[in-house]
This record gives sequence, C-alpha cells and structure tokens, in this order.
Amino acid sequence: MVEPFLVLAVDDHAGSRFAVSSTLSALPGVKVIEAGSGEDALRLWLATLPHLILLDAHMPGMDGYEVADHLRMASRTRHIPIIFLTGIYKSDEFIRRGYGVGAVDYLLKPVEESLLINRVRFYQFLTDQERKLSVAVDQLRLRDTELSAARDRAEAANRAKDSFLAAMSHEIRTPLNAILGTAHMLLENAQPDQLNPLNNIILSGRHLLIIINDILDLAKIEADMLRLDKQDFRLITLIETVRSIISVGAAAKNLAIHVDIAPGTPPVLRGDANRLRQALLNYASNAVKFTEAGSVTLRAEQIAGDDSQATLRFEVEDTGYGIDPEIQAELFKPFSQGAAPQPGGTGLGLVITRRLAQLMNGDAGVRSTKGVGSLFWFTAKLEIGRDSPALDQASGEEALRRLRGLAASRRVLLVEDNAINAEIALNLLNGAGLAGEVAEDGQSAVDMVSQRYYDLILMDMHMPRMNGLDATRAIRALPGRYRPPIIAMTANAFDDDRRKCAAAGMDDFLSKPVEPSEMYTILLRWLEQT
Repeated sequence: MVEPFLVLAVDDHAGSRFAVSSTLSALPGVKVIEAGSGEDALRLWLATLPHLILLDAHMPGMDGYEVADHLRMASRTRHIPIIFLTGIYKSDEFIRRGYGVGAVDYLLKPVEESLLINRVRFYQFLTDQERKLSVAVDQLRLRDTELSAARDRAEAANRAKDSFLAAMSHEIRTPLNAILGTAHMLLENAQPDQLNPLNNIILSGRHLLIIINDILDLAKIEADMLRLDKQDFRLITLIETVRSIISVGAAAKNLAIHVDIAPGTPPVLRGDANRLRQALLNYASNAVKFTEAGSVTLRAEQIAGDDSQATLRFEVEDTGYGIDPEIQAELFKPFSQGAAPQPGGTGLGLVITRRLAQLMNGDAGVRSTKGVGSLFWFTAKLEIGRDSPALDQASGEEALRRLRGLAASRRVLLVEDNAINAEIALNLLNGAGLAGEVAEDGQSAVDMVSQRYYDLILMDMHMPRMNGLDATRAIRALPGRYRPPIIAMTANAFDDDRRKCAAAGMDDFLSKPVEPSEMYTILLRWLEQT
C-alpha cells in the first residue's frame, strides 16, 4: 500500500482551513491534517510527521514564525518544507523572518486554488522521488551487502583452495622426492635389465610432477596471481636444458633430438627463463610422448625486434601421429586432449603454454598433418640481455665433475626431518664428493651451526621444533661474520614460498622432487664462491 502524502494545514480561521482541505483532499494520494493554532501544530507534527506544512503566518498566541522556528530546531522536522500562508505580505519582513526560519515558499490569502494545487503537486512529486530514491538506495545497500558477503565467501573459498593445493602439493612432492631419488640412486649401479624399469619409474614420476605443476600454475593464472620474473639468460642454455630433460624419454624410443637456433637470434635475453623453459617443455614432452619413430626438433628464431627487445618464436616439431584439423581448435582449451591413439594427461600443458605466451605479449598455436607430424609454436616478447660470466651455468654433468674437483673438506649441513629424503640427499652429496651431516630439525641446525663451520646449508621448511624459516633467521642472527649460503630444499613450490625463503635470508631455492642435475648446478654455483 502506497503511503499517502501528508499535508499539515495550520490556520486559526476554520473557513480558511476548510477551503485548503477541500481543495487538496480531491488530489490523488493526498491527505490533509488540520491544526487551528500553533500549539496544535506542534502537537500534531510529532504524531504524524507530515511531508508538507501549510502554515498561517499571523495567528494569536504562537504565530507561524515561532512554529517554524521550533520545527527547524528539531532534527526530525528540520527538512520538512514549509509554505507560509499570509494575508499581510511585507517583502522585507518575510525575507527576514519567513525565509530566516526555513520557509521554502509563500502564498497570499485568499489562496488561489490552482497555485495551491501546483505547489502541493510539486512537493508531492519531490516526496515520491525521494521515496523511490530511498528504496533504490536501500536496494543498493542490500546488494552491496550481498556482494560483499559473496566476495568474502569467494575470497575464503580461494584461500581454502590455495591452502588445499599447497598442502596437496607438499604431501605429493614429499613422497615423490623419495620415489625419484631412490630410482636415481638405483640407476647408478643398475644392471642392464634394470635400466628400463628404473627409467620408467623416473619418467612416470616426472609426468606426475608435471601434472601437479600444471594444476598449481593454472590455478594461479586463473586467479591472476602468476607474476613473471626478469633475469638475463642464455638462449642455448635454456633450450639445452629442455633437451636434457626429454632425452631419457626420447632415448627409450630411439628418437633423435635436434636443436635449431636461427642465425641472428640474440644469444642473451632478459625475461622469465623458468616460464619460457616450462612452456617449451610442455610442447617437447608431448612431442616425445606422441612420437613413436623419427625425431623431435626444438627451434627458436627472432621474428621482430630492435636493439632493446626481440620477439622470439619457439617451435617444437615432431614426426608423430599428427592431429585432425577439427581437433586442433580444441587443443588449447582446458582439459582437452589430442587425438593420439593413447591420449593421456590433464590437457593443461597447452593451455598453460598459451597463457604464459600471452603474459609475455605473445601467442601460441599448432600446425599439424595427420600421419606426418605436428609443429607447436609460441611467441614471446623479451628484452635483449647482457652477457656476463655469471650466465655460464654448468650443466648437471659438468657441475658434478667440477664439484668432485673441489677440496674434500667442503662440509654441507642437510636440515631434513624426513629420513628417506635425508638419505637420498646425502647420497647425492656423497656422489659429488661432499661431506654431509644431517640435522633433524631447525633447532638442531642452529645448534650445530653455532658450534661448527659449514660451507653450505640445505634447509627444509616444514620441521618439528623449529621450521626452516625461523632456523634461517636464527642462523643469520648468530654473532660473527660467518654467513654460509643457505639453500631452501622444500616441497613447498609456490612463488610466495620462494619470497618467504628469500625474506628469511635464504640464498637460493630447490623444489622437491629434486633433480640431481639442478641440485649439482646450484651447489657448484655457491660452493665455488666460498
């Protein structure tokens, strides 16, 4: 039911009140309340709170000016419009007194009916618009409250999802590190008939690791949380790293791996080398997976640029099954898989490669012929980097050779509470000719560092008594100038984990499962500086 527009008519002459009331009561939605004196008007407004007051200026006792002054002093009635009715109009006096006490208009008696109706209709319209505006504001406030609650729920869900993904990643990476590490240990002294089973374990473990990384990366991309780093890198090192990773799987199928870097392509670039390597590896891993005979070619060339930047096109070409044209358009959609005889995987790798390329102001695509092979490509805009000796990073085999040439007195402290992972890491250290000792928690590590000298510390993050971050801070706070390199070696693989490690005072980061070649490269980098 629509609330009526209330008009309080205040006049000491009954005839004047009757004339006003009879005129306005005929208007739709208007209700008139009468008051015969100023005192009656003040009593009625408290009970009714009218929308408009028609107030006689000259009345015995309390006149209209006094009534208006009382109304203006009360917060509930301060904004009610007042129209004075007066038979004696003196311009200067009304300006001084009428407008001074808050009047918005005046009408001369006897009041002309059309003027009265027009005035009341105008304020009735304003009141109606105020009501509608108030309803709209209430609806907006309700909507804002609902949106705020929905946003809070979404943020809570995102936090829960991130926590779940981080926990699952950690719980999967920890045993996966033991599986891959043990396989690598056995591979060193394996008999010929054991090579294929052990290589299959390693390939399967790496495939599982790719799935984990893809799920985490897609979640970060969808939440707009993935950020690109910038660092100088050698293009040939990046491509050779990918070639090395896929070489085990390629060798198992007797596939040749070719590397083709076009003449004129900048040898040193600046950008996110890790993400470029990931994008290229997604293509290369699929190429090996879906190629049974022939070769896989890793290719890079500059297609645009100037002295400060270059747009590169990366390609992976194989002699595999090939893909039907109608399927090619679906390949870069989440959870889509190719038309290979034995498809597998999450279908996320191609999506992530395209998203990464787009973050680097590029794109990705495919060209394929059924029964002949496929060529997957992506482009990326990169800066021209600066060459320096620091970019001459040794390969895993070269790093291992050089580590074995270091003084045998180099001592490494391994901080790890998982007995299997500690055994695997010690085996890798011993294989490089390094002496390793184990601390089972962060507090033990602080105690051991305060008593003995270590050339380098490998630090886990999640441990009893004291975690790796607190242990690192405590070691950095020890007196003296002794500052051993501390390398995080953890199953926590989020970018935020890397930032936390750096903020605590760690110098580098190794994510589990640990690739022996990557571990040896990082160990060499820091031990050659000590």
